[in-house]
Amino acid sequence: MPGDHKQGGPTRCDEAADWVPPGTNSISLPHGGDPRPVGDLVAAWVGVRMAEVDDLVAEARRKVELLPDQGTLWLVIGELVVRLACVEHELAELRKAARR
Repeated sequence: MPGDHKQGGPTRCDEAADWVPPGTNSISLPHGGDPRPVGDLVAAWVGVRMAEVDDLVAEARRKVELLPDQGTLWLVIGELVVRLACVEHELAELRKAARR
């Protein structure tokens, strides 16, 4: 028979609107079947989620802005190397003075 492959689904077009596949829930739309309130709720929920994402992105950008750039890091490392060389030189002079 032609309708045997449907596995218990609707046999007429007017039944198709009322048929719910097994394992799912049926939710009727409020306000006489107008989907706009549901769309408004979804838009509000997505808006809230997008606001959270925007806040997280802004926080991540603030944290990244606090990190120094590579040029600044190289300057700091260079300054530390020069200071360490000065300390080593001074230590060598102090040891010489202590031996005398």
